[in-house]
Amino acid sequence: MKQLLTMFAFVFFLCLTACPAMEAKAYDFTIDSYHVDMKVTKQNTYRVTEKLKVNFNVRRHGIYRDIPLLNHIERKDGSKDTVMAKLENVSCSDSFSSSRKKSGDADYCRLQIGDKDQEIIGEKEYTISFDYVMGNDVLAENDELYYNIIPTEHTSPIRNITFSIEMPDTFDEKKLGMSYGSYGGELLDGLTYRIEGRTIYGQLDPDITLRNGDSVTVRLLLEEGYFKSTNTTSWFAYISIAVAAFGALIAFVLWYIYGRDDPVVETVEFYPPNGLNSLELAFAYKGTVDNKDVVSLLVFLAQKGYLRILEKGKRDFTIEKVKEYDGFNEAERKFFQGLFRKGNSVSKKDLTDSFYKTVNAVKALVDNKENKKVIYYANSINKGWILWLLTIISFVFALIKPMKDYYFSILPGLGAGVGLAVAACLAYVCLFDENVKILARIITFVTITAVGFVGFFIFLKEPVVYADTWYKTSLILDLIFAGVTMFFCSYMSKRTPYGTEILGRIRGFRTFLDTAEKERLEVLVNEEPQYFYNILPYTYVLDLSDKWMKKFEGISVEPPNWYYGSNHSMFDMVMFHHFMTSTMSQATSSMTSTPSSSGGGGFSGGGSGGGGVGSW
Repeated sequence: MKQLLTMFAFVFFLCLTACPAMEAKAYDFTIDSYHVDMKVTKQNTYRVTEKLKVNFNVRRHGIYRDIPLLNHIERKDGSKDTVMAKLENVSCSDSFSSSRKKSGDADYCRLQIGDKDQEIIGEKEYTISFDYVMGNDVLAENDELYYNIIPTEHTSPIRNITFSIEMPDTFDEKKLGMSYGSYGGELLDGLTYRIEGRTIYGQLDPDITLRNGDSVTVRLLLEEGYFKSTNTTSWFAYISIAVAAFGALIAFVLWYIYGRDDPVVETVEFYPPNGLNSLELAFAYKGTVDNKDVVSLLVFLAQKGYLRILEKGKRDFTIEKVKEYDGFNEAERKFFQGLFRKGNSVSKKDLTDSFYKTVNAVKALVDNKENKKVIYYANSINKGWILWLLTIISFVFALIKPMKDYYFSILPGLGAGVGLAVAACLAYVCLFDENVKILARIITFVTITAVGFVGFFIFLKEPVVYADTWYKTSLILDLIFAGVTMFFCSYMSKRTPYGTEILGRIRGFRTFLDTAEKERLEVLVNEEPQYFYNILPYTYVLDLSDKWMKKFEGISVEPPNWYYGSNHSMFDMVMFHHFMTSTMSQATSSMTSTPSSSGGGGFSGGGSGGGGVGSW
């Protein structure tokens, strides 16, 4: 019996000694020692150095360390606070990468330490250092140090825990409290500490092992004012405001010196300026041309006898060549040749997704620097890039520090600054563009602004929310100054004497088209039977085509020799009005449409990206 008991005791002893080893083998790695040195500053910043001795049981590349940035503080008395901390001056003994991670209400920085091209097994030591910037203290009547010395969410057991905390000034030892264990635990057995001067030294009994969810926490209640008010605002915010204000001032000065137009005198005009087709008139009027202006040449060339338009139902038409183009206008020639490049007849279907190249080529032929210099002084049209650059710089300075604090890189700040500045500038430019109808301007402004807000809430909301007050202020002021800058930028181009004179004639011509009375129009038609059709292409570029055709519904005009409706036996101005409105709308849509791209095979979830979690 004695031998049996001895053998049983021996086996029991072997089991006890083997348990830790068996347990260790159940984990990919264990942390055999964890030492933390923490130096607290008067600005409520914790300068932390962690030294870990890790034993890898299976091959791994390294470890990762998640450091909370959004802290949900809960005290024994039931009071709660949410504090956003900043992470600065991060360094590791091995190569590492940092990234922002979010999961539910958790928000943290992940330091991934190790080399993806190397694997480790056995013992490995790591040193991690960082500044944990807590900002201004949140308690009203006291200051406090409240810190989890050991990470709460660790996937392996931790043993041999030691730490030191150096305070910046003396403190009341009676208001120091420590504990270890799971969330809400208040275990003290096995946790010892001593105070030497302003430094707290502590350790956890080597026999104690911390499991996932366990931590060591210290709370020290301090006198109000122990931590000095933190003014973390860098000069970036002030520079941002200064650059934005300077940009607005420069915009005004440049406009005052170079951009103020001479007074435009409208003259009474019954006809467009001599020598200008509808596309050229649009350019002289607006200083630029769009797709609709190019398509107006369809009616212009038809009236000149080069082509005819055949109605093929309400939603279709055909264009036929009558004769070869023999004029000297290069824009008209390029438009005509592009229209009939495949034959003497072209349908709506033939134009779709193909004619856009001709439209773009014609626009480039008319809307160029040389032609602009005829209408505008060169020194007034080259200043815009300076103002855009200053605006972009101001937004970059406003966002680069908050974005770096949030994403741990300056690249998101650069991208966000440029993107937000461009969006704001485009929105303001559209709003102030006199060449576009006010309703279209408002819709475009609202659309761009809405897209900008969506982008802001997706990428910028949290970095800005947690930024210092002056960064928020700088962003608001940047938006205001950007509006002022783009306002003057929109009016920067100053017309030459010719540009001013031709604008006065075009405005006078447009005023007549808009306000002409029936009696005056009847006189002009009697003098020139084709007057209505000669003017028609110009009404499209001046946004008066509907009003112009309605004015002639009660006036007898000859049918055009270039239009053939579905009912060839009679001509009616009302029917012609509806046909031309529909045809020009469809022609513009067809002639300017671009082919849509098609992607390759695939399925939802089969692309790159996504996410998961696992061992490193």
